[in-house]
Amino acid sequence: YWKEQRREMYRTRTSRAANTPYGQRVYSYLFSTYVQYFVKHGITYQNETIDVGVDCFDRAVTIDEKELGGNDSNCSGELFLRLVIEFWLEGLNKALTTNQSIQRFRNVRSSSSSNVAQPTMSDALELSKPLEYPSTPPPQPLQSSIISLVRHLISDPSLRNLIEKASGLVQTRQVKEREGVSVGNSEMAWCLTPALTAMQPSLLNYIRQGLSCGPIHDRSSSFYTALDTWLAYLEPWNYKRSQGSGSSMGNISSRLRNVAASKSNHPVERRPVLVAPKSSAPSTYSSNWEAYVCANAHFYTVPLAIFLKRARELDFTNQGNKMEYKRSFVLVQRVLRVYSRKIVSTINVLLNKRADVLSTALFAKHCTNLLEFCPPLTWKLSDCQVCATNLLEEVYSQHQKRKEAMDLFDR
Repeated sequence: YWKEQRREMYRTRTSRAANTPYGQRVYSYLFSTYVQYFVKHGITYQNETIDVGVDCFDRAVTIDEKELGGNDSNCSGELFLRLVIEFWLEGLNKALTTNQSIQRFRNVRSSSSSNVAQPTMSDALELSKPLEYPSTPPPQPLQSSIISLVRHLISDPSLRNLIEKASGLVQTRQVKEREGVSVGNSEMAWCLTPALTAMQPSLLNYIRQGLSCGPIHDRSSSFYTALDTWLAYLEPWNYKRSQGSGSSMGNISSRLRNVAASKSNHPVERRPVLVAPKSSAPSTYSSNWEAYVCANAHFYTVPLAIFLKRARELDFTNQGNKMEYKRSFVLVQRVLRVYSRKIVSTINVLLNKRADVLSTALFAKHCTNLLEFCPPLTWKLSDCQVCATNLLEEVYSQHQKRKEAMDLFDR
């Protein structure tokens, strides 16, 4: 039964790709070419010059300016990203600041109750609605291009090098603090590339609005493109340096290009290969990426709180067909598998203010970079415990009902 379901899902993906209009395929190819030209991989930055803020591009200094193709190329890359942010990520939907969202939350609740409590992370769905609702998502080709851009940015070897160096410093500091060794220096350089730093606030708003406003029963809606973008951003370690790994058919072009790079006399960029995890596979997160989690902590919490509430709208009942139940179950699996014990522990230590000095410094820079869209610092991951429990109980109860309704052959 499960093999048949997997074959059906593969046939669906294959037919979807085959039915993509020729013009859209050409547009996607051209956009990927522009991304590779304007946002180059493999640039080596001086760590102490990388920082958060709107001028992150101006302050970042490379080891070799020729890697960027000169200052003009650097300015062109920044302009390209700023245009994507302005017209695609932000678009027609004006995101409310955190203070504005909380004020709207209180206004709505005060009309039905005299005692209005401070919103918690479990209220993230209500707080993430844009100024004008319903929202207007970007056209489907643009949503696909945003996913492509995010995957390009997180697969940059420069990002991996920055993260591994920062994670090494964090772990060394943690060992010294456990041993009671006095370490005076608490300064920590930022560990994301300028391109990711510039996109962080708008990307978080884009994901929040897509998850909170997109129709969940339409597979082509902004909910699912935002979900794919979010899950890709959460796990950059799925991009492997080894050229022979990865079994997905989507990686064939990358592997062929890497083979050509090793045989050609001309400089051809070697690209990391995406090893797409199965929905039932455990997370491959390691401590080498701890700094990445610290520098993106709110991406691991706020969208999760939204998803846990929206997932209750999925079809887990025994009234739906088997395929729809399987799709809903796999969707929940794809999200929850990301949150391994190590990742949850890292997030809890950060939000509960029990982290080491360097991890706390990275988290503080992350909050500063989100500007007025930074969620309240009083929010805890435990706020989502009730929503997660309700979702899992519903999935389990509906599964039991389906088993009772099955005959001998269905079982």
